[in-house]
Amino acid sequence: MAAIISGLMIIYFDFPIIDPILYIFIAILLSSFIIKTFLKISKLILDATPDGYNVEKIKCDILKIDNVINIHDFHLWKASNNLISLTAHIDLKDINKWTDTMHEINSILEKKHNITHITIQPEIDFFCELKKNKD
Repeated sequence: MAAIISGLMIIYFDFPIIDPILYIFIAILLSSFIIKTFLKISKLILDATPDGYNVEKIKCDILKIDNVINIHDFHLWKASNNLISLTAHIDLKDINKWTDTMHEINSILEKKHNITHITIQPEIDFFCELKKNKD
């Protein structure tokens, strides 16, 4: 399209400088598109934390749950355009309450943070468990 426009401008208006001007303009447009696309793809490839997600806030919300002691091996990434994934290890006070705790964690992540692909591994704090068994 730029070639046609520059050709017509040169033929009808004797304006030969329009050709390099249009090509530089197109090169700038394409470069900006390529850079934006490259930045999006590099974040996806590097499994970076998605924009708009506060990892510390998410962890804090999970730690407010009564049965949760600690969170570690926490990973949050954008698996595709519309899919945010989270994996974490959760230290629990009582493994027998895991099912209720898991449902509460999933509910918080889905409703409050719009995270739907969740993999959580429950773990027992062995020191708490040993102390509980001694009592």
